[in-house]
This record gives sequence, C-alpha cells and structure tokens, in this order.
Amino acid sequence: MQAIAALKNRGDIQNCWRCGKELWAEAPKGHPRSITLGHYTALEDGGDVLGEGNHGPECMKCNYGDGARRTNAKRAGRDVGTSYRNPAY
Repeated sequence: MQAIAALKNRGDIQNCWRCGKELWAEAPKGHPRSITLGHYTALEDGGDVLGEGNHGPECMKCNYGDGARRTNAKRAGRDVGTSYRNPAY
C-alpha cells in the first residue's frame, strides 16, 4: 500500500500518534513495533481513506483496539460515538 510506504519513508523511527510508542520502519508486519496506518478521523465517521491529513503512524495495539471497541459496541447495540483521539499526538 502506498500510504504505508509513505509513512515508512518519513523516518526509520517514528512514534504512534495515539500512545507515543516508538515504532520502527524496518520492523516486519505483525511485529509489535511495526507501523500501521492509523486514521485520525475514522472512515465510518467520514474520514478520507487516504487523505494526507487523515492518517499517521500508529502501533497495532492502538489501531486494532479502536476498531475492536467500535465493532463490539455496535454488536451490543450501544452508541459508538466518534473515534477517540489523543490530541497530544
């Protein structure tokens, strides 16, 4: 995916925009320090899929955790609300 390649080209070491965890551009997919593409505004909330201003480096725990939280809330019939975002990153 071009967006992931662009993120990795920003530098060898980057921080997760949500939690600040150090991520490595050279870490293989699935590694705890690998970079995933995190959306600042969730796609279901109207965020742009590949909009340059709508994504940043995110660790797997933060990225997958937010999606799971939203999916589980929907399954339980609870209001999902908007994706939580840490304004510090």
